[in-house]
Amino acid sequence: QPIVAACSMPYCKGCSHGLVVRALGAALERTGLPREQLCLVSDIGCVGLIDRLFPTVHTVHTTHGRSTAFATGIAMADGVLFDGGLKIVVVIGDGGATIGLLHLVAAAQLNVDVTVIVHNNHLYGMTGGQASGLTPEDWITATTPVGNPLPPLDMIGVLRSSGATFLAREMAMDRGLADRIGEAIAHPGFAVVEVMELCTAFG
Repeated sequence: QPIVAACSMPYCKGCSHGLVVRALGAALERTGLPREQLCLVSDIGCVGLIDRLFPTVHTVHTTHGRSTAFATGIAMADGVLFDGGLKIVVVIGDGGATIGLLHLVAAAQLNVDVTVIVHNNHLYGMTGGQASGLTPEDWITATTPVGNPLPPLDMIGVLRSSGATFLAREMAMDRGLADRIGEAIAHPGFAVVEVMELCTAFG
């Protein structure tokens, strides 16, 4: 049975979240690990619709911005109570990444064996296209009608300075996205892949 469910993607037409889902599915397949050793931790927002697309792996749907903290706890408990063989992947959007920024920093400092995929579509898509901490300067959004006055956070730079040991930035349509996600999952420590996307509804 394919790891990604054979169903239509629950996203807006043209949304590149579907590309990321398929790349993640391919990367998880390539690990060769039993499904019970795979754990997907999701945040709130459009990215949180991913849970039902992976029916054969463990999924944990968390509170907003807290997915990395949940995943860190799962990884640490797995190392203490079991053999530490669980492969944990977090999927977050702009909200999970910025509201939960200190959770990402702490996970990087701990160098916990967790992979985080940041779906960076530069705004809050599910709630109407408001500006986020990752919105480019001068972008017009629902909450910045004359353009965003603030520069976006450099998520990779912040996490590099926090000690993250694997960092990558890819476009959602990059052919090597599944390979890069696979490298992040295989990395024995904290890994982040920031995937640059556009919200077709608001961006």
